[in-house]
Amino acid sequence: MLNLNKKLLDKNLNFDDGFFISRLSSRDLKYIRDIVQNHWRKVLISNYPEMAKQVQNLKITSYHKLSNQINHKKLWPMKNRILSSIDLKNFLKTKIYKNIKSIYVDAEITDENDIGYGEIYWRIVRPKSPNDIGYVHTDRWFWEINNDYAPPNMRRVKFWISLWCDRKNGLAVIPKTQTKEYEFEYEFRDGENKPVFYPEKFNLKLLKLDCKPGTVVIFHDNLLHGGCINQSNYSRISIEFTIFTKK
Repeated sequence: MLNLNKKLLDKNLNFDDGFFISRLSSRDLKYIRDIVQNHWRKVLISNYPEMAKQVQNLKITSYHKLSNQINHKKLWPMKNRILSSIDLKNFLKTKIYKNIKSIYVDAEITDENDIGYGEIYWRIVRPKSPNDIGYVHTDRWFWEINNDYAPPNMRRVKFWISLWCDRKNGLAVIPKTQTKEYEFEYEFRDGENKPVFYPEKFNLKLLKLDCKPGTVVIFHDNLLHGGCINQSNYSRISIEFTIFTKK
């Protein structure tokens, strides 16, 4: 990450565009890629042991080439994409996390699904697959409509990291929306309430960010954002997590 201080970062998140872009070191990028790819492979093989030989040397970016042979939706609910507690401990050793702790000394990775430890989870978006992305939303909406909590006097800060991504095929944001409120609906889907929001109703336009591998996007809990349809020829993979820190 770039040299930052809490005051500058908070200014960007709270008062300016609502997000800040930084970079992983090349060492961190390789290290985190290995963690995610090994986790993906382990889950896939444990559910489809007959595909072990096929998957053993397959790169995660080529996942879409075999996804029609499995039940993609059933295989990849959130719980199957959360890193293990051992992987979490390894992630905490990275330079990126040490930098986060130097900025937010009280940072605590949230446990939104009550698994017993901080949740870091990855996403995979296949080429030209609109069903692999969700509606534009703010993370705050998810917390509120599912009755999740934040400890008293704490706030949430989100981190999204590009691992494999073709430039502007990653994350899109609507700058400066973190200071505003918008009406939205929600529906119960895939085991939880999910917000439904159409930015065009409010004449809002998404800004596609340059999400080349190693890009770190830090953003406000109330910033409108969403994933882009993957127009590249390989599967896109990112990881994300939220921290609690004092207001």
